[in-house]
Amino acid sequence: MKNLKLAIVDDHELFLYGIAYLLEKKLGRNNFLKFSEAKDVLTYLRSGQEIDILISDIDMPDMDGIKLLSNVKREFPKTKVLMLSASNDQGTIQLCQNLGAEGYVSKDCYRSTLFEGLTEIFKGSYYFSKGTEDRETSSHADLYTMLSEKYRLTGRESEILQLILNEYVTSEIAEKLSCSIFTVKTHRRNLLKKMDVRNLAGLIRIVNDLEFRFFEK
Repeated sequence: MKNLKLAIVDDHELFLYGIAYLLEKKLGRNNFLKFSEAKDVLTYLRSGQEIDILISDIDMPDMDGIKLLSNVKREFPKTKVLMLSASNDQGTIQLCQNLGAEGYVSKDCYRSTLFEGLTEIFKGSYYFSKGTEDRETSSHADLYTMLSEKYRLTGRESEILQLILNEYVTSEIAEKLSCSIFTVKTHRRNLLKKMDVRNLAGLIRIVNDLEFRFFEK
């Protein structure tokens, strides 16, 4: 792992340099790339430079970690991404998985958890840290998989469904997935057609009914 090019992006300077310090102590090196804005990561990659593993915060101004993840995985699929967030929201974790993140750890985790996650990703595996909401997260992941299989949703339709259920409006979905509003509306229309409902209320009714039966098992 010592030869990997690692990068960290976080808008909080104290946390940014704190993570870098922990990695320096663990790996015995101090040449980590540090970015305070997500757009600077894309500028760096688009200049022809490479990043092996990117550790990214989610809540950042201008461009958040979800949009950064979407862009990185679309343009630079070889770059592995470990999401680092203060949130353990199951919808966010599942969305990161669907967008291609190799890992997700909470900011309040032990440093050993962060190192373990990086090690697993380095070995070509995935790492989503265990937490108090693991059972619920796993169950929701299975629920989304069930919905995708039942209604034969595409990967993008499944992502949009999750964002809709997490109360994102069309413009916010377009921004997070780095696509046009027209594209989002097209996917949403196809989504409603496949699920045989006329509007958002019908979609939510189907999901709630399936979720109730799923968690009653």
